[in-house]
Amino acid sequence: RVDLRLRPYGSTAPLILPFDAAIAYYESQSEPSDKLALIKARSVAGDEELGRKFEAFRKSFVFGSPLEPEELAWLLRLKARTESAFAIEGAVKYGLGGIRDVEMTVQFLQLAFAPNFPNLTARDTLTALKNLHDNGLLSDNEFLALRDGYSFLRRLEHMLQIAEDLPMQSLPEDKRELDRLARCMGLPAGDVLLEKFEQVTKQVRQIYEAVASELAKTIGVSDSVLVSMNIASGLETAE
Repeated sequence: RVDLRLRPYGSTAPLILPFDAAIAYYESQSEPSDKLALIKARSVAGDEELGRKFEAFRKSFVFGSPLEPEELAWLLRLKARTESAFAIEGAVKYGLGGIRDVEMTVQFLQLAFAPNFPNLTARDTLTALKNLHDNGLLSDNEFLALRDGYSFLRRLEHMLQIAEDLPMQSLPEDKRELDRLARCMGLPAGDVLLEKFEQVTKQVRQIYEAVASELAKTIGVSDSVLVSMNIASGLETAE
């Protein structure tokens, strides 16, 4: 599946834009989320020279300059809105501590530090995680928790979708279905799977909040923005 809303101008634009029109959009009307959308972008078919031309632009646009405080604040607000809409209990991708928390931890650090560490431009999440660790931007514990958590959650998502042949992203409520999913994951029963899921997502969420908070303070996002989104590590926030 391809999310066509990620193209320039979103769902209101033609499905395919001329090269110059796309570049004009990114240079004058894009939002910080467009950088996230292009982190994994690559040429897959067509004119090779055009692909190389866009790849040169992509690297410059996404990684050419460090993440600005206003850009990170915008992305954090977008993440918070997504969570309020989709972070239901048992959500594997969009839930708290789910797949998106791993990806956003990685991508925020890529946008912030790739100008200084060229190997952070890696497209895939696991390679980027390793490179962040190698460059000292993630501790050993953070790296291992995110790597293993991401692998577990991705496999869990795949098993969900294989079982139903649908883009399922939440754990089943039915006990028999949950037990079946657990066996697909190599676990003896659904309650063991739930315990593992809660352990992984709790750890991932703690790392996401800590990294987002530290990065925001490092580049100058105000504490009030962090408190409003409950990601100010170590600060008292209202329940």
